Amino acid sequence: MGTYLKFYDNGASMEVGENLETGNISFETEYGNDEGSNLSIDLTKEEAQELIEFLTKKIKGMK
Repeated sequence: MGTYLKFYDNGASMEVGENLETGNISFETEYGNDEGSNLSIDLTKEEAQELIEFLTKKIKGMK
């Protein structure tokens, strides 16, 4: 994974970056140090745009 952001919450982590093979946005999650809990999702440009629109709407509704 290329340049990324990493977030932590209650023992779980999520990395957001670029899949260097595909150029897609990549999300990788892990709970604690359990390698069996890893999950990786790649988003295409269209999927990323949908996610941005969804998050923008949610943020506007947050206090």
